Amino acid sequence: MTNDRRPDNPNDMLRHLALATLCLTLFACSTTNKGSSMPSDDAPGELIASSKPRDTSPGTTPAELAQLTADNSEFGWAFYQKALKDGENLFFSPHSISVALAMTGAGARDCG
Repeated sequence: MTNDRRPDNPNDMLRHLALATLCLTLFACSTTNKGSSMPSDDAPGELIASSKPRDTSPGTTPAELAQLTADNSEFGWAFYQKALKDGENLFFSPHSISVALAMTGAGARDCG
């Protein structure tokens, strides 16, 4: 019986290396801060939180949600077209950018 797999196959070695890297990364991320996702008392820095209550039911209409969806899609496509350079790969999250800009806008309105 012969073994068809050669241990020195570069593709096989790269697959094993990628799998080992992924496993180590996941392990390192899952064991930080003593297994808790909450900040501990001995963590450096200061926890900053808003004193305002969170509005979980803003009362938007289906038409407003449809407009928001259309606007976010248009924004994502326009941003992609502006940021893309020939011959380069591009990865971004239009939702994350939109949320960050919305939070910035909301904070600016509350400051004035």
